[in-house]
Amino acid sequence: MPEIGRSATCSTIASIAARQCSVAPKVAGYLVAVPVTDNEHLVAGQTIARIDERNYQVALAQAEAQVSAAQAAIGNIDAQISAQQAQIAANQAQVDQSQAALVFAQHQAARYRDLEKTGAGTVESEQQYASQLHQQQAALATAQANLRLAQRQIDTLNAQRKSAEANLAETEAQRDQAKLNFSYTKVVATEPGRIVNLGAAVGAFVQPGTSLAMFVPDKKYG
Repeated sequence: MPEIGRSATCSTIASIAARQCSVAPKVAGYLVAVPVTDNEHLVAGQTIARIDERNYQVALAQAEAQVSAAQAAIGNIDAQISAQQAQIAANQAQVDQSQAALVFAQHQAARYRDLEKTGAGTVESEQQYASQLHQQQAALATAQANLRLAQRQIDTLNAQRKSAEANLAETEAQRDQAKLNFSYTKVVATEPGRIVNLGAAVGAFVQPGTSLAMFVPDKKYG
């Protein structure tokens, strides 16, 4: 079944085994050109009618802008993820440093505790290094908490990226539909044939499915 003007319905003409197709648009709008005449023979791709494309052009531009915005949003999230990964690396380094400092503080505290017990050290020194040990334990706990927080932020950003990807897919689908609608403003013959019963006129408002003319393809169908 041939498709005329991207939308056609056909009914068989008895005895000659040809198909007569109704030429109909898929989008609504005012006809701005009908560059054919009744009974004119057309080649494939020849324009039968054109619908005012301006609204569809604007809709396509808007859809393309939305796609660009969605792509930019993903790029922004990727930049945040990269920055957060660098922060995680810095936090991990801080944890490693705090762990090393804690081990040293533990050794120092144990040493001065033993010295104090044997009388070779003072209570003040033992208390000083015990205090440093507690400070290093607190520093390690803070560093580990900061690391966990940074890692959770990565999870949040990854979830945001998935949502942004879904939004991009939706805007791309809307753009593709807008492209189709824009292409539908031009009604063309998709194969050679003859236009008959032309009723389309410039200035007329047409709806999807409105019959503009009939088309009889050159090819005969058995």
